Amino acid sequence: MSKKYITDSINIGEHNLDASMMSSLNTIVANSSSYLTTLPAHNHDILYHNSTNSIDVVDHSSHTWLRNAAGQWTFQSGTSGDDWTQSFTHYLPVRTADNAQYMELGQRNSNQSEGSYKGVRIVKYSGGSVVDGDLKVDNIVSTGTISNGSIWINDGTNYNNYNENIRLFNPANGVSVIAFAANGERGVPQFLLY
Repeated sequence: MSKKYITDSINIGEHNLDASMMSSLNTIVANSSSYLTTLPAHNHDILYHNSTNSIDVVDHSSHTWLRNAAGQWTFQSGTSGDDWTQSFTHYLPVRTADNAQYMELGQRNSNQSEGSYKGVRIVKYSGGSVVDGDLKVDNIVSTGTISNGSIWINDGTNYNNYNENIRLFNPANGVSVIAFAANGERGVPQFLLY
């Protein structure tokens, strides 16, 4: 069905829609099947490009579903169009067996030979600023070095100059100690290794 406007421009709020913009709007409306569909019979609010890539705003017990056939959802920083160098992706591999896959979270593409983001930092807002947050997990599987302010554990190949697997850093009191059979973080241990 053709569209016809009887005015040269329409003012909506503080924005003026002129004849050129109306022509663009006609193109968008004509191609509307690629942008937005009507609500399905089951009354979900849904945006989709095709049957396997969609956003169900309210669906399945009030969940919002982001559905992507390839299992990839990408976020981009900055204002450039499709700038992979500033992109970050959630990736879900195809299911193979029960609890066998890892969801990947990180940069998977770049317009350059290197990306911009090295990993993930968990943060929280405390004391009026962004600080390091907490992470609760079951098992930890590390393919690299584990390190914090007190201890260093090599990744199986990085032995330093002393062929060490574990290194204790010198704490504020100047004594590096391992406590055995301690009750909790501050309970009295049965014996210590200096």
